[in-house]
Amino acid sequence: MSIVAHSRPFVVGVDTHAKSHVYAIIAAATGALLQTREFPTTSAGINRAIAWAARLTGADLATLWVIEGAASYGALLTGAVGAAGYEVSEAARMDARAHHGVGKSDPLDAHRIGAAVLPLDEQQLRRPRLNEGVRAALRILVTSRESMTTDRTRAVNALTALARVNELGLDARKKLTETQIAEVSQNQLGAPTAYLAAGALILVFAVGFTSMGRHPFVTIPSSYRVLAHRGRVVRSGRIGV
Repeated sequence: MSIVAHSRPFVVGVDTHAKSHVYAIIAAATGALLQTREFPTTSAGINRAIAWAARLTGADLATLWVIEGAASYGALLTGAVGAAGYEVSEAARMDARAHHGVGKSDPLDAHRIGAAVLPLDEQQLRRPRLNEGVRAALRILVTSRESMTTDRTRAVNALTALARVNELGLDARKKLTETQIAEVSQNQLGAPTAYLAAGALILVFAVGFTSMGRHPFVTIPSSYRVLAHRGRVVRSGRIGV
């Protein structure tokens, strides 16, 4: 197999950020830096960046784009570059010690990102998975569900702690059950003061607000478990509750 320096005419290294990306175009055969430039991360900015790179590379679709954070800050750019017909690789892992004391800037980083793949075999390139709409939506759904589960557990623990140090008429030797929480929600408390009762009701509201069972929109209606962080779907038990 051929290395990138021999198989590609140009490499575009991209240092990605939230508001703007920095691009560096490299002549693959010599490793010479042709030009660097910064564009905003808006759709218009991404289109301008692709058009700029096309002008400098003769619109050669064999040009390899190497994008840092292809699944995060660079996700939209990765999709646009792929749609334009170019091949995309994720940034190679680089040894920070090799650049110790050299200095750091976004143009330098973009250059290093592109140059790092030149000695690699084509088979060693890290191909990003496409940022398809369904996969992206599932990733958001799973992350939100995990966050809500954590918040609900925290609220139940806080309510249990309140019941253990105050007389609320609840057996709190173990974590409160759904039935006991329902009693609190119906204001069936033996709380000695209105303040304790109000505090308990606030916690119950937090429990209910983050309860998976009360929010059907966070249930995935299929028999698949989504491994969103890997971009794959494998058959498993229901992820919804």
